[in-house]
Amino acid sequence: MDFGVRSGGGIADIWSKVSFKLNNPMFFKKFFYGIIFHIVIVLILGNIFLGIIVDAFADLRDEASTRDNDIKNHCFICDKSKGECLSSGTDFERHRYDEHNIYDYIFYICFLLNKSPDEYNEFESYAIRSIIKGKTQWLPDKH
Repeated sequence: MDFGVRSGGGIADIWSKVSFKLNNPMFFKKFFYGIIFHIVIVLILGNIFLGIIVDAFADLRDEASTRDNDIKNHCFICDKSKGECLSSGTDFERHRYDEHNIYDYIFYICFLLNKSPDEYNEFESYAIRSIIKGKTQWLPDKH
């Protein structure tokens, strides 16, 4: 125990060596200091830091799992769930890839950005204003 405290730097490196055989009272003070050092620093603080790290990775794993679940089971455009599609008799994959294909919306946004503002119809004007403001009201809502 005494060597473990002295081997890594710190206050124990400057202490003189004390032997139990010489019946020196300083031996017990150094011995208990070493034990307390190992209990507090190595065991308690080490486990606290390890717990924080493990908890952080568990949170990241939960977020990734939630994100994967949303990607697989929700329409990105209208937020309709797979269960809602199945209960209404609609094929979820067909809904996501035919009715609400994300690339169609991306192409539409690019089309609006490249089109002259003077040529917008009413819906295009509303959509481009919403896009510029960062709003999503122009997107379909669970239809």
